[in-house]
Amino acid sequence: MSSKESLVKALEEYKENYEDNTEFLRQEKRSVFLRDDILKMERLKRSYDGDKQSQEFRDICSTECHYLFTHYSIIFNKLLKDVLDLNMMFRTLETLRQIEEGLLNQEEGTERVGRMFADMYLDAARREGELLDAQHPEKPEPVEGKSLSWKQFKGRQKNAL
Repeated sequence: MSSKESLVKALEEYKENYEDNTEFLRQEKRSVFLRDDILKMERLKRSYDGDKQSQEFRDICSTECHYLFTHYSIIFNKLLKDVLDLNMMFRTLETLRQIEEGLLNQEEGTERVGRMFADMYLDAARREGELLDAQHPEKPEPVEGKSLSWKQFKGRQKNAL
């Protein structure tokens, strides 16, 4: 089964559990708060003269970027450690803003963000794999295994302990 077929099958299985949160997203309008706090933290990082890994800087950021710190602590921490891809984050927030303004619904937004991640991660991994394959054209010989009964397997497991 191809990866595309696997994805289609997985999507079909999850459709019964799908909950459309479009109206909730439109009522909450969180994208602006998130964007503002992310920009505020980036400004703080540029203007702070001390150690950006210090507790003092973390406290300043948690106070100044309270919404992000309180509601999205994972994003807050990744941003603080400079491990968040800001380009990807802002593209995702732009999609959320479009849902909030009625330009997209949740399903369309999810598809757009999924395509973004696929382009960024899956295609990069595929290109890296192709590069590695080109560098190492020889294929290893497959290893022939031995038949092993459940009883033999369990016996080996006990001996290993």
